[in-house]
Amino acid sequence: MTVRYSHPAPKHTLGAVQRRDAPTQSPTDTTTDTQVIEQVASAVQTLQQVIQ
Repeated sequence: MTVRYSHPAPKHTLGAVQRRDAPTQSPTDTTTDTQVIEQVASAVQTLQQVIQ
């Protein structure tokens, strides 16, 4: 019963998506650390070579 009455109206969903997709006025302080990803990729390659 809760699911039946708790869904947002399409207008509200569209508004939320538009706010989410809108560019921000100022940059955020969030950064991506790709060094960890590179280390994991290197380890995966090493393991694949050992397995073969």
